[in-house]
Amino acid sequence: MAKNYPELQNIALSKFGSTFLDKVNAISARLKIHPAWLLAVMYNESGMNPQAYNSQGGATGLIQIMPGTASGLGTSTQALMSMSATQQLDYVERYFAPYKGKLKSVVDMYIINFYPYALGKSDSYVLGSEQSNAYAQTVGRVNRGFDLNQNGYVTLGEVKRYTIQKYGTLPSYGFLGLGISSEKVMVISGVVLLIAILVVYYFRKEIFGFYHKQAQSLENVAKNIKEKVV
Repeated sequence: MAKNYPELQNIALSKFGSTFLDKVNAISARLKIHPAWLLAVMYNESGMNPQAYNSQGGATGLIQIMPGTASGLGTSTQALMSMSATQQLDYVERYFAPYKGKLKSVVDMYIINFYPYALGKSDSYVLGSEQSNAYAQTVGRVNRGFDLNQNGYVTLGEVKRYTIQKYGTLPSYGFLGLGISSEKVMVISGVVLLIAILVVYYFRKEIFGFYHKQAQSLENVAKNIKEKVV
């Protein structure tokens, strides 16, 4: 069942405490993503269970790291299994760090976690087809939940639709990708508008004063000329 951001936060807090959530927030800031995205991936992959294990391929931990991937991150699935959730976050960050700047949504996060080769491909791309048709069928069979049209294959478009259906209401990273919430944008916009009004008022006053002085000077010049003529 899909969870919203407050629900995901509450699950993390109840399971692991504030230290875990603080670390999630810090990692998210470094990766320039919204913390909700990382929480959603961990919840969807393992139910936020650091000891979650998939016997089919050996995927382990919060984001279901495969044995080969674990080795590339400088650890092992056995070591991950013995870690706390907070300790595992170090390897979660290592996994996503190479993709910093490319993670524009929770959909991107999920694709990178599930099948990174597919990032940037067209929606019609069949996962596993880069190796062989047989491998694509294996991917489809093992991941039937993504096979929305039940044709035995999983396309990138199907993964996107699945993720959007579950987590499409999660917050974006913020205004212009700067991590600024919509509420802060409203406040900042209001302040900027007020400053703009004050600037316009100031320059209007200055300009009006300048032309008023110029008009008075011209009036005095005209008066002096008239007196001399008379």
